[in-house]
Amino acid sequence: MALAMETDLLPVAALACADAYAALGSSVIIKDEPFVTVFSDGDIAEVILDHEAQIESAIPYIAGLADVWKVVVVLPAALGGAGHRLLRGRFDDVRLQLWWADEAVIRFGQVEIP
Repeated sequence: MALAMETDLLPVAALACADAYAALGSSVIIKDEPFVTVFSDGDIAEVILDHEAQIESAIPYIAGLADVWKVVVVLPAALGGAGHRLLRGRFDDVRLQLWWADEAVIRFGQVEIP
């Protein structure tokens, strides 16, 4: 199941994040390097990752963002356990949010503390 969610749905998940902010009246910028990140004008940066190795390699990037932004790491639901394990205790104010595809719609879980 995790393989089906990798990469193919990553851009869709990023657009779903951006759409959620737009629905609230926020402007967003999506950057895809070094990791897909949705920046909102509400000082939130959502880093969207799609596999376990990417979580580990994104830790320095997340740390740099967390100095300025409220960071939410957005992962496929299948990676929730890995996200909690790899991010727990590393940051004071970084949050985790899981997503999954429900037919053609991206759904998001509650924002959690890793």
